[in-house]
Amino acid sequence: MKALLFDLDGTLIDSEEAVLLAYNRVLREAGFRERPKTEMMPQWGRDSWQWFSALEPLASEKTIDKMARNMQKLYASEYLPKYAKPEPGAVEILRQLKAQGKRLAIVTNQVREEAEATMRVLCFHEFDAVVTHSDVAQGKPNPEMIFKALSAVGAAKQEAIFVGDSRVDWLTGEAAGINTRLILRPWNASLPCKKISAFSELLKL
Repeated sequence: MKALLFDLDGTLIDSEEAVLLAYNRVLREAGFRERPKTEMMPQWGRDSWQWFSALEPLASEKTIDKMARNMQKLYASEYLPKYAKPEPGAVEILRQLKAQGKRLAIVTNQVREEAEATMRVLCFHEFDAVVTHSDVAQGKPNPEMIFKALSAVGAAKQEAIFVGDSRVDWLTGEAAGINTRLILRPWNASLPCKKISAFSELLKL
């Protein structure tokens, strides 16, 4: 395998608390009710515009736009640094994969500012490409992000694996026709797709 493409939130970074707190603050400040985790988790993997649209389908486009911008700003500046942390074993495996000569890329529905803040939490700066929502016309589950990352690392989809954690990631991999693995999480256990329970399994693929 020549290249590995990774999602960020929920895959390499444990950001669940940061995400839920930030979304609920934005909802509250916009005059909407806060949501429990059970209502939030089905949106996991979506970009902030899609997330707010699903939670508040009657809100105007202007309101959704404002909430999405506020979310991106607050999440990157306040909640990520305080609450997020690398997933156990993630950084060690990234280093081993890099030492093996693998090409590594990020594909995330975060905008560029959010992604840069998240990668500072990860403390691993040897990715060969980082593709964010700011770099494409459509975010995941549209496969454009995957194709852009593959082009950037010089790999065909048959030479790569996409690693994510959400239903959105699974659908993205399916749309791109790329070998996909989800790191096992409570919110993806019921999905009918291939999963890994530990990052170390990537060394054997």
